[in-house]
Amino acid sequence: MNKLTFTLLCFSLVLFSCKKENIDTPNDDVNAEKIIKIDNNPDFSRVSQGNGFVDFTTENSVSSLKGNRTSSTSSTRLVFKGRISALQHNGEPLSAIQVAAFGNLFAVSYLKAGDEFSGGLDVFRLNNGVPQLLSTIKTPDADITSITSGGGKFFMGADLKNFESFNYQAPATVGVVSINGGNLTNPQIIPLAGFSVKDLLYHQANQKLYVATSTRGGLSIISFNNNGIGSRTNFTNYDRLRSLVVSRNQIIGTTSTEYRTFNINNGRLVGNSRLWPIPSDIKEIGRLNILSNGNLVFGNNFSLIYVNPNNNRLIDEIKVGGWINSITVLNDELYITTGNSIILARIENDKIKIVAKAHLYSLFPGINFNVVSLKVVGNYVVAACGTAGVYVFELTQRPI
Repeated sequence: MNKLTFTLLCFSLVLFSCKKENIDTPNDDVNAEKIIKIDNNPDFSRVSQGNGFVDFTTENSVSSLKGNRTSSTSSTRLVFKGRISALQHNGEPLSAIQVAAFGNLFAVSYLKAGDEFSGGLDVFRLNNGVPQLLSTIKTPDADITSITSGGGKFFMGADLKNFESFNYQAPATVGVVSINGGNLTNPQIIPLAGFSVKDLLYHQANQKLYVATSTRGGLSIISFNNNGIGSRTNFTNYDRLRSLVVSRNQIIGTTSTEYRTFNINNGRLVGNSRLWPIPSDIKEIGRLNILSNGNLVFGNNFSLIYVNPNNNRLIDEIKVGGWINSITVLNDELYITTGNSIILARIENDKIKIVAKAHLYSLFPGINFNVVSLKVVGNYVVAACGTAGVYVFELTQRPI
């Protein structure tokens, strides 16, 4: 069953919200190695060293809720350090989608755009900013849509093409691999509900994994025993769930149009849903993150909004000139990816301030360049850039 067929089937059904207690759906260690193919001796020729740089520039007349504003003058520069070319399937590049970090290791997930399924994972470390490829995973029958880390493991959201042949109820699954130095071991597959995994959130305090799935999906909680074996222990149906954050020991999940609070222990719904003051016009667009003050930032297909979740008050909105692919928050600094650009922003006096914007096409002309997501660790930025692969930059200051 292809992606489109399953989606149309699910849309034809009546959608509802419910709680399923004590599911205890175990992992499938029998089929895990058939789905997750680990290679701890990857193709090092896919790595190349970079050169060149792109400067962050001032944005004039940025449209916002509180009037037009101009970004500040920035002296920040992105120095290109290296690249990993995209994993391939049948000679065609897959799309690098999401980045995770664990200690000094990074991982990037891949999927096949369109109706076909295929994906994988690259694990690498940086040597003076240049990537050193350590391990690779290939999933010929599954897209790896999302990735996170925690507890000595990488977790992968895997949408499986031939899920019926494994007696799974839906394509959405979670893949788990243990990290042993730079090697990957002990693959696990945990079946879920829903068509596609949209977000993964590992909570270190209770060592549980929270999974958002769309189209007859919802919020799944994955618990791990003393041997590190995972199983789905709780599930709440909540259609088209896309993005998750932890807020005051609760989970907040969003669709493209609304957000909802879930109990962190059992996933039960808390309170009522709240409509975003400015929703996304496109159901498949909607990214969420949270600041240290508990306020939310939500990115849709044209703007970034800043919202107080206690009263759902719209504090500010700013148009960024394209779909927001991801929002990374580091020490309350915002790193926003949209198209072929990386935007630096912060909140000052309840206003979203665009610090600067880097247009990567100026450094890579002619490349089909789409910055889907990134991870900032120290001075390094690791960006998943679709079929262009993985790019690593160093954040530096321009010479005066």
